[in-house]
Amino acid sequence: MNGNDFRTKMVSPDLILPRLETIIGTDTFVKGSVAEGVLTQAREGRVNSINNLAGIYAQGLHWMPADFTKAKQLYELAAEFGNPAAAWNLAGHYQFGEGWDKDLNKAKYWYMKAWDLDPRPEEKVEIEAKIAEIDSELAAEGGTGVDDEAPRKQSNPSHGSSSTTVQSSDVGTAESKSTAISTRAEPMPFSSGLASQPSGGASDNASKPSPSP
Repeated sequence: MNGNDFRTKMVSPDLILPRLETIIGTDTFVKGSVAEGVLTQAREGRVNSINNLAGIYAQGLHWMPADFTKAKQLYELAAEFGNPAAAWNLAGHYQFGEGWDKDLNKAKYWYMKAWDLDPRPEEKVEIEAKIAEIDSELAAEGGTGVDDEAPRKQSNPSHGSSSTTVQSSDVGTAESKSTAISTRAEPMPFSSGLASQPSGGASDNASKPSPSP
C-alpha cells in the first residue's frame, strides 16, 4: 500500500454526513475561512479533513471556538475510517490529559491503533517510542496497560521519543502552538483565496472575513 493513501482516502458521503452533521450541530463557519474549506472537504468524504477539522476545534483555530467534545468525536470518526493521524491525536490528548481526562490505558490503545493504521515505518518507530513512554509511566503507577504485542515486537529504542513542543500544521496554514501533544494534521489541497486566521485569533474582528450574506 502506498504510504500516502490515508491522506487522500475518500469514503461515501452517505457514511460520513449523518454523524458529521450531528457533531457540528448549528455551528457557523466564517465564509472563505480555512475552517469552512476543511468542513466542505469533510462533507465530501475526505477522511483526513475530518481529522483536520477536529484539530481546528481542539485548538480553536480559524475563528472557531475551542470545543474538545466535538474535537474528540471528530477524531474518533476519522480514526474509525482508517486515519492514523486521528488515532495519534486521540492518544496524545489521553496521554497528557489535555481537553479530557488523562487515561494512559486509552492513550496506549489509540497509539496502538495508530500503529496498526499507519503504513510508514518511520511513523511506527515514533509510535513505539510513545508506547514505551506510557509503559514506563504505567509501571511507575503500578498499572497493567492493554495488550501491545504487535507494536512492541518492532520497537527500536535507538530512536528515542519525539519532541513535545511541535509545529501544528493545518491545511494551507501553519500555526505554532507549544503543547504537550504532538498534533498531526496532514496537508490537503485547497483552492486559493481561503482566508486564514491571523495571529490575533478569534477576537481580531478587524481582519475577519465578511460573513455570508
